[in-house]
Amino acid sequence: MQIKVVSFFIRNKSESNLQKAVVKCNCRVISAVNHLIAAVNHSLLQFIGIYRQFGCCIKIMIMKIYGLLFTIVLPSLFFCLSCGKSDGGPPKESPTGSYYIRYKANGVPHEYTGDMLVYAFALTLPETGANQCLIQGRLHKNDENKDAIFFTVTDTDPLQEGTTYRLSERLNWPEHNQSFLRVFGSYYSPAGEKYFAQLYPLPSLPFEVKDAAEARFSQITDQTVKGTFSMRALTTYPELKEVAITDGEFYVPILASNNP
Repeated sequence: MQIKVVSFFIRNKSESNLQKAVVKCNCRVISAVNHLIAAVNHSLLQFIGIYRQFGCCIKIMIMKIYGLLFTIVLPSLFFCLSCGKSDGGPPKESPTGSYYIRYKANGVPHEYTGDMLVYAFALTLPETGANQCLIQGRLHKNDENKDAIFFTVTDTDPLQEGTTYRLSERLNWPEHNQSFLRVFGSYYSPAGEKYFAQLYPLPSLPFEVKDAAEARFSQITDQTVKGTFSMRALTTYPELKEVAITDGEFYVPILASNNP
């Protein structure tokens, strides 16, 4: 399988610039993988905390969370290793500052712009064949753990313009022992506090799940995605501080894709 790099930052057709682009691609993949691992760790901490308080059996839930890790992170790692396999030549350039992610966190505006700070990955996941878009943005070039946002949208069918995808909608593949939320995400505050929206409100859980997230695409092309999003995210148990992500909008380039 070949990975078509469609990033936007290559300034000319020289071999050295293409190599630099591949390095940047790998760094961004690693950043996305780090956010995914943090999200999975968050789920485990939540369930471990609940287990200590209520003595509930959560082994099945933890196995599903690890399934989430291996379903998403491994394809992302494959991207990291394969970004240099593009055969499409230098991608088209984009005007500086035309891409963005904007939102409010508890009413405080945040905006990320610039070619190196906002981007997406388009995936076809193994086994299930699910379609997924990972979208990420941050304020600081060299610090992905502060003032950053990350979310994914997944569906069994190709992602569509005009469809609202929600965390409360779960996808199931019992034949593969896998389940997936259509939307989940995370927010890192300017102070470095980590908030996550990724728990499904199962009635069997002995606590109230407040996590919520939704996303809607207004434009999907081979090179860019555009749309809106929102989240209600929380810190880890037992603190459970809450943040409301509202008025979210994005227009970002697709950095890499393994779609046919």
